[in-house]
Formats: sequence, C-alpha cells, structure tokens
Amino acid sequence: MYSVFEQLCQEKGVTSYRVSADTGVSQTTLSRWKNTERDPELQILLKLALYFDTTVDYLVTGEKRTRYYVDDDTARRIIQLYMTHPALFDAATKSKPEDIDLVTDILIRMEKTNPEG
Repeated sequence: MYSVFEQLCQEKGVTSYRVSADTGVSQTTLSRWKNTERDPELQILLKLALYFDTTVDYLVTGEKRTRYYVDDDTARRIIQLYMTHPALFDAATKSKPEDIDLVTDILIRMEKTNPEG
C-alpha cells in the first residue's frame, strides 16, 4: 500500500515531508505506514486521497476500479462531505455534484441555526 503513496508522491513531485506539511498527517504516521507497523486510519486515507486527487480504493489497492460514484468530481465532494459529516457518507453514493452541493448547503445552514449541535 505504501508503494502507491510513493508513486503518487513521485507523480506529483512532492516528498512525504511536503505531504505531511500540507495535509497534517504526521511524519510518524507515514513512517509507521512505510515500515508496515500500522496501516493508516480511514480519516488519514481520506486526507491523502483528497491531496492526491484519487480514491481511497486506489491508495489501498493500487488498482483502478469501476466507478463507485457518478464521476470523479462527485467522489471528491463526497470525501470532503464525509470528513465534515461522516454519518451521511453512505447515503450519497449515487448523487450528482449538484445534489452534494445542495446537501452541503443544507447542513451548513443547519449548523448556523443550531451551533451547539
């Protein structure tokens, strides 16, 4: 799995240190992953997938798979939404980008009217 990360770093022309600085994923976490001491948690994989503009599936397997979402833009929006509202993640697998925007807008409005949660 770490080999996919290294390949993506090379393609993007960045070091693991740069990825760490840009994403907030610690160097220790990346080092443990490299040394196969520990696989990254889903939240970290999501951050890395967003950073490299790829899918978690690709990070984990290195294989391009049949599209799970309508398109890549929708997949990116879902990942971003999951990071802020994880309970809605599975409900949006067949959503279009405009649907994701609508749900995101509704959630943001709800948070503003109910800041305590």
